[in-house]
Amino acid sequence: MAVDERARRQMHERLEQAIGIEATDTLMGEIASLRGEQLATRHDVELLRGDVRTGFAELRGDFAELRGEFAEFDGETRSAIADLRGETRSAIADLRAEMHEQLGAVHALIAAQTRQLGFWMLGAMTTLTALAFGAASLGGGA
Repeated sequence: MAVDERARRQMHERLEQAIGIEATDTLMGEIASLRGEQLATRHDVELLRGDVRTGFAELRGDFAELRGEFAEFDGETRSAIADLRGETRSAIADLRAEMHEQLGAVHALIAAQTRQLGFWMLGAMTTLTALAFGAASLGGGA
């Protein structure tokens, strides 16, 4: 399609309004220096569009695969966390049971020592009472 001078001038003015004089002059200079085989045709653009669509379709497939892998990883991670939570709860329950067992043993030892201390004190009090009566009977008979 041939472009006449009037259409070219009109495009130049619109570009000046949109992007400025300097940018317009640069763009128009570059376009003028291009050879015909360097310009893209509609057919070239359609081929490129097909390639881009194919590339995006492949990317969508890759992303779908990644989503699947992430979902699998998420499931495995959640399962491992649940297992760890269960193991932790079990370990805590075992520790509580052991602590209660040890606490019961401490209580039993304290009770035994308290009884033994009571018997010792009873024996000491009996001995002191006997000594006091003995001293009183020795001192009272003199």
